[in-house]
This record gives sequence, C-alpha cells and structure tokens, in this order.
Amino acid sequence: MSKSRRNLLIAIIGSLLIITFAVVRILEIRDNHKLNMQIAESCMDNGGTVVFETKHILSLTDVSCE
Repeated sequence: MSKSRRNLLIAIIGSLLIITFAVVRILEIRDNHKLNMQIAESCMDNGGTVVFETKHILSLTDVSCE
C-alpha cells in the first residue's frame, strides 16, 4: 500500500471515530436534558426550587429539588 493511500485510510478512520464519539455525546446530552426537564417540572409543580449543578464545562448537568 502506498504512503498516500495509508494516510488517507488513517484520516478516514480518524474522522469516523470523531464523528462516532460526537454522536454518542450528543445523544447523552439529549437524554440528560429530557431527564432534567422532567425532574425540574415535577419539582416546580410541587412548589420546590430547582437547582442546576455542573462540575466542569464538559460534564453533564445535574438537577435537584430543594
């Protein structure tokens, strides 16, 4: 296999890995958002205070009710 063909294959595989990880992360964020909205709505319906917590910029948000 020639060097240019090998580099192209590495670039394609790398791109597919990045796209796969991005899609998985987006699905995690979407599921987390739906769960947080359900918790927040039930908390507000019961007269509670919704508290959003984030540990760092890349973490998912946690919701609690006080």
